[in-house]
Formats: sequence, structure tokens, C-alpha cells
Amino acid sequence: MAVNAKKSACLRFGPRYKNACASVMVCGRPVKWVTSARYLGVYLESSYTFKCSFDVNKAKFYQAFNYIFEK
Repeated sequence: MAVNAKKSACLRFGPRYKNACASVMVCGRPVKWVTSARYLGVYLESSYTFKCSFDVNKAKFYQAFNYIFEK
């Protein structure tokens, strides 16, 4: 299976999530470390425990609801 390093990101969970991490290489290209990443429409956030953010999804829902309710 081929992995695209440009579309990949590293995210860290756990008590040491704020510590600096070693660089990760995939197919000779570095993968960047991020604090938030989108996976299957849900935003995962780097934190002490596993955490998901639904703020973007909630905003899109209210936008669609208000558009329909306005009509």
C-alpha cells in the first residue's frame, strides 16, 4: 500500500503530548506533526486524552438548518 506523505500527518495523545517528537519519514519524505487533524469528517485534537472536536460539524449543521428554516 502506498502512503502519500503530503496528505499524512502525525498526531500525539497522552501525558507527554506537548513534548517535542522526532521527525517521521514516509517514502523518504517528512510527515508533519499537527495539533488537529481531520479523519472521516471528525477533527481529532492532540491532548492528554483522546479528544474529538465537533465544532466544524455543528456549525455546518446550524448553517444548513437555518437555510432550510428560512424558506
